[in-house]
Amino acid sequence: MSLTGGLKVEGTKRTGRQIENVLEFEDHRLSRARHLGWIKTAAERKAGRGRYGRTYELLIAVEDWWFDARDTREVTDFVEREVLGLSLEFEAVHVVGLTERLFLTFPSPHA
Repeated sequence: MSLTGGLKVEGTKRTGRQIENVLEFEDHRLSRARHLGWIKTAAERKAGRGRYGRTYELLIAVEDWWFDARDTREVTDFVEREVLGLSLEFEAVHVVGLTERLFLTFPSPHA
């Protein structure tokens, strides 16, 4: 059974149940873009002056099954462009994957 697609069930035990499992695939670039958006959203929730301070470090933990070593430049560029530009008052920003495939650290430009 596929974990990415829908499950379609027709009929009952008496009439002969038919179960269909639809496989769905998503382009890697679309998946990466969605996950990067979640990273930015998490950082936006922590942005703002006076909330934390420079003695804190921001850790953003994400599912990283989508991450491949070839994505490092794209992810790094995104974080530097979209996340570090926010008003984050942290010493550093860490983006860490739950399976340890992704582990990036950025010193805060505001520190």
